Amino acid sequence: MKKKAIALGVLAGFLAIEAEAASTQMEVTSVQPLYKTVTRYENVPYTETVCYRYQQNSRGLLEKVVDNGFGSQEGMVGTAIGYGIGNEIGGGSGNEIAKVVGALIGNRIGNNINERKNVDHRTCEEVTNYTRQSFQESVVDGYNVSGTVNGLPVTVKRNYQPVVGDTITVNVRVW
Repeated sequence: MKKKAIALGVLAGFLAIEAEAASTQMEVTSVQPLYKTVTRYENVPYTETVCYRYQQNSRGLLEKVVDNGFGSQEGMVGTAIGYGIGNEIGGGSGNEIAKVVGALIGNRIGNNINERKNVDHRTCEEVTNYTRQSFQESVVDGYNVSGTVNGLPVTVKRNYQPVVGDTITVNVRVW
């Protein structure tokens, strides 16, 4: 019970102090901006070279089978020639390993010829892309406004910039 009475007494004291707050006018004698640092972002352009290689578009079923199975038409011809040479080296009828190795080597040679032939089917261009970069910037966060109230120097913070000589309203509390 005693604690409750003390708490109510302290609360009443605070309310009495707040009751003595009043608004008054102050003539502005100086204004100083307050700054804070913020992080900002910007998109910065950069240029890079991008190259494209044009490949033959296989439209028919035969072209798709040839290009997917042998890599190119030249690869298919090289496979056939290599198989024939492997068949002759292997003695005609029995040596399957010679035929397979010949076909693989012929395929690689044919695809190399195709790649050298298609080097001219490449184009490059300069492309502008953007990257996001951050930077620090100082911005005005408010203003310290100084003046005198009842002969005492006072400084208050405002979010707008008054002009020296203006009169502004300030709240005064008596303790």
